Amino acid sequence: MEIISKEFIKPSSPTTMDSKKTCQHLKQSLSESLTRFYPLAGRINDSNLCFIDCDDSGALFIEAQVHAQLSEKLSQSTAIEELNQYLPLELYAHDADNIPLAIQISFFECGGMAIGVCISHKVADAMSFVTFMTTWADGIFISMQV
Repeated sequence: MEIISKEFIKPSSPTTMDSKKTCQHLKQSLSESLTRFYPLAGRINDSNLCFIDCDDSGALFIEAQVHAQLSEKLSQSTAIEELNQYLPLELYAHDADNIPLAIQISFFECGGMAIGVCISHKVADAMSFVTFMTTWADGIFISMQV
């Protein structure tokens, strides 16, 4: 056998972005996804009957900075309580009952990130959640190609 060539093929577009630009892509694609999944942008009204007020209030979006390396956090034996800090809402918190969708993007010093998503089971089941996340991910990919 004779090797004819050996080279490294680089990505066709830059793959590393700063957190500000990454957040911009995440927000833009989220906004576009919420148009298709509009109940997630409303509010849950439980006063008399459980219904969704599709008032375009929007999903809660939180951006956080973790003052540590992702590898440090992954190598520690973490209790579930510590992992909850990467979620946008406190689990079972009464004041978050009316928000159907909340997202927290946590950026680490190394450039890595964690995406925590809380979705109300009053609005979406597991399949709906997966479908929404797939739509959002597709939108992120498309927005990064532009």
